[in-house]
Amino acid sequence: METPAQSVQHGKSMGIELSRVIAAFMIVCMHSMIAYEENGGQTVLGIQPYRFVGGIFLWGRVPFFMILSGYFAARSLTKPGMSNRRFLQTRLIGLGVPYLVWNSLALAMQGFGDFLRVTHDDATAHHLKYYVSGIFGIGAIPADYPMWFVRDIIVVSCLAPLLLKFRLWLFVPAMALISFPAASMMGAEFGIPRPSSCGYFALGMLIQLLDVRRLGALFASPAQGWILCMGLGCLSVFVKGVDLGAIGPLLGALSIVLLGEAIAGGCPRLANLLSSASPSTFLLFAAHMPLINAIMVLVIKYGDMGNSQKLVFYCLLPIFLTVLLVIAHNQIRRFFPKLLFPLTGGR
Repeated sequence: METPAQSVQHGKSMGIELSRVIAAFMIVCMHSMIAYEENGGQTVLGIQPYRFVGGIFLWGRVPFFMILSGYFAARSLTKPGMSNRRFLQTRLIGLGVPYLVWNSLALAMQGFGDFLRVTHDDATAHHLKYYVSGIFGIGAIPADYPMWFVRDIIVVSCLAPLLLKFRLWLFVPAMALISFPAASMMGAEFGIPRPSSCGYFALGMLIQLLDVRRLGALFASPAQGWILCMGLGCLSVFVKGVDLGAIGPLLGALSIVLLGEAIAGGCPRLANLLSSASPSTFLLFAAHMPLINAIMVLVIKYGDMGNSQKLVFYCLLPIFLTVLLVIAHNQIRRFFPKLLFPLTGGR
C-alpha cells in the first residue's frame, strides 16, 4: 500500500488523494442518513440529517469526483503517444466492467425473491425489462444507485476528445450546463445522464489545461479557505433563504480539496492514515449502497430501536462500512488480485 510519500513519487497529489477519501466518505454518510430517514428517523433540531451532511460541503461531493475525472481525462489525452482510441478503450473497459458487475450484484441482492415468484411469460417479460434497465442504467436509474455517476462519466468520456478541442472555450459550455441545477435531475429516473455531469467534467478538463495546481493558493491557508466554505455551507443549512445556486456545489468541491490540502500539510499522521484508504475509494463508492440497503432491511425487520438509538446507529454505520470495505479491498488485492478488475476496474 502506498504511503503519502510514495503517492507523491508516483505523480499523485497527496492533497487530492486525501480529498478523494473525504468525498467518498461523505457520500456514504449521505446515503446512511437517507436510510435513517427512510427507516422512520426524525429531524434533528428541525433539520433532516441528510440535508446537514450534504449542506456542510455545499453538495459538492459528487461534483468533486466529476471535476476530478475531467481533470485526469484531459491529462491522459495530452500525454505524448496517447491516442483518442486508446483513451476511450481504457475508460470504457475500466469503468464499464465494474459498472455492469455492481449493478448485477445489486439486482441479485434486490431481486432474488422476484426471480423465484415469476411464473408466466408476461411477468417474465416485465421483470426482464426491469433487470436489463437496472444493469445498463438505460431507461431507469442503475440498480446500484451511485453507479449513475459512473454511467455519466462513461458518457462524457466519449465526448472528452471533442471537448478537448474547445480548450479555453470549455468555460462557456461548462458553466452553461452547471448553471441550471434543476436540469440535472430532468429525466434522471429514466436513465438520462445529467447535463451538469458534462459541465463539471468539462470544468475539470479546463482546470488541467490551465495547469491550476494549487487551489489552496487562493486563500491565506487551505484550512482558512475550508473554514470559510464550511461556514457558507452551515449558513445554507441553518438559515432559510440562503441559496448559493450553481456556485454552491463548486465551492463545496473546492472545500473538499482545501480540506485535503490542509490535512496533508498540517496533520501528517492523519494524512498517512487516510491516504491508506485512497486506493479503496472506488470499492467504497460502488459497494456501500447495496450494503446499506441490506442492513436497512434487517434493521426494519428485526431492529427495535428508539429514534436516538437509530440516529446513533446510522451515524456510526458509515465508519463501519468504510473500515470494512477498506479492509476488504486490501485483502482482495493481496489474496484475490484477479477480482480487482471486475470489481474496481483494476484500481
